[in-house]
Amino acid sequence: MQKRRIYALILGIGAISLIRSTVGQGTDFRVFWKAGAALLQGSPIYQLAQDGGMVFKYPPWIAPFFVPVGIFSFTVAKWIWGIFCVSCMAGIFSILTRKLKVRMTVWAPLAIFYWGLWVIHALDGQIIVPLLLLGLWQITREASPKDGLALATLPLTYSSKVFTLFPFLFCPARFFKRRVIAWGVVLTIALSSVTAMRGFHGDFGQMFHDWREAATSGAKYLPEGHTRGAKNQTLTSLACRWLSIPANDTRDEVIVALALFALAFFFFQKRMRGWSETDRFLVGLALTPAFHPLSWHHLHLWTFPLAACSLQRWVDQKSSRTVFRTAWLFGSLFLITLSSERAFGWTEVLRPFSAFLEMNVGRAWGALLLSIYAVRSIPAAHSVTETE
Repeated sequence: MQKRRIYALILGIGAISLIRSTVGQGTDFRVFWKAGAALLQGSPIYQLAQDGGMVFKYPPWIAPFFVPVGIFSFTVAKWIWGIFCVSCMAGIFSILTRKLKVRMTVWAPLAIFYWGLWVIHALDGQIIVPLLLLGLWQITREASPKDGLALATLPLTYSSKVFTLFPFLFCPARFFKRRVIAWGVVLTIALSSVTAMRGFHGDFGQMFHDWREAATSGAKYLPEGHTRGAKNQTLTSLACRWLSIPANDTRDEVIVALALFALAFFFFQKRMRGWSETDRFLVGLALTPAFHPLSWHHLHLWTFPLAACSLQRWVDQKSSRTVFRTAWLFGSLFLITLSSERAFGWTEVLRPFSAFLEMNVGRAWGALLLSIYAVRSIPAAHSVTETE
């Protein structure tokens, strides 16, 4: 009980700090807020000429979700968003406890270990945490054959970053149904129509053209150090660097990403036969930042649920707690959370080592190793995070 109170106090102080971080900076949130405000004003949402790389890059059917924050001033909206994201964190922790059976004494210290990633997410004002909560809520609840609308909302929102649809390939029985697909098409058309009518005077062709230009603007306008350097923590970026593919060559980069995603899917799909949909989805979430073409640090928060469940199993399964498995698990967590120059920049001895890890996408390697650890540690007959 005493440990729980201490963890609750630490997390409470951390929550206040995260809200203040969003209010103090919120760089990416400005992009979302401007898109919502533009729809309210009847203006185009893809202002590439003005904003360069910091343009709204998401599909047109995503923009209406940001209309509520566009109603307020930017400062007030950041307060709302900061509180909302911290509330989503609390929801994630609740699902870990109630649905995935991870004890607070396990997920709380792990959440503190992930502190740097939570901070980066808060400073950017990103959407990764709300999406993670939505995904965990959907995959851990008992699905009804008639709730196609609710199920369709999840892949619709996850399509915001396109490649983030990867986890759904591991759950075809739940999401690849005619009812779900039909509702997805209806929602996509309806929300895209809102954006087209409000921001482009009904010109769908111009809207999709502008979206395509915006979606590839990062490679054109952001410094190469962002897309091919340490900031982009993905094996796709590393592979493109090894293959000498220019940062502005979006087509070849997408081909590399698709190839890596395909290899990962066939490797892991075969080894997860008989698993629950929940376990399969968690592995898919963790693999997504490893191969996404633009995998900024905050996207690696999607490894957190799998890390928490793996750590809980390690605690519970004392008989299989070998030195090798222990080193593998904690080595993966180290790479995900601490393979950053900032983590060890205070010491001259370790700074070159941490810089090497970050430049060689240590977080992506950690996500991949964590996923491999999971599939090697959980036999199909012992998949324990069953959907309730």
